[in-house]
Amino acid sequence: MDREWKELLEQKFLIFSKREDIERLRQEVLSQFFKLREEHRNSFLQWVKEMKEAIEKLKEEWRSPNWESAIKGIGKEVEEISNRLNQEVRRELQWVKEGLEGVSEHLKGEIASSLQRIKEESLSQISSSAKETRMSLQEIREVLKALEERVNRIAEERTMVSEKLKEGFEAVREELGSMIRFSYGDLERRLNALEARVKALEKMVLP
Repeated sequence: MDREWKELLEQKFLIFSKREDIERLRQEVLSQFFKLREEHRNSFLQWVKEMKEAIEKLKEEWRSPNWESAIKGIGKEVEEISNRLNQEVRRELQWVKEGLEGVSEHLKGEIASSLQRIKEESLSQISSSAKETRMSLQEIREVLKALEERVNRIAEERTMVSEKLKEGFEAVREELGSMIRFSYGDLERRLNALEARVKALEKMVLP
């Protein structure tokens, strides 16, 4: 009887260790995604700051006698800022894609290895604990499935936000390009609309 209890306790300790490994892997994956989200947010907030400064400078410059040449210069500056951020967004999207592929392969390897070890070690355990082992394996599968769904959801959300930001950047750049062709009144109206659009983009990444 003592031997059976000892074997049962050893098996439960083994399964508990596997759960700890899977939980550690889950925390590492989520930590990487949260880090990426924070870096993406900081890059965008820096772009918003630069865009706001450029808009304020543009408002001041267009009232001067040399407003037309000033607008062209500021418009070029804003376009360079927008292009730079677009490149950063594309790089981060590629990073997410490559990271997901790596995480997926890593998860597959961890899952296969863990399940194989559990299978091999479970064969040597007493038959009375077989049902509990199957229940523990099912719990592990459920944890892994929930992790995979969460990772996919985070990736989809980041991709969707990035696409919306890219659309917003294009609209801002087109608006700047058309400003020069309008009168003072139209220009001021468009500057205000542009500033509102930048603020709307800023709200997308702020808590």
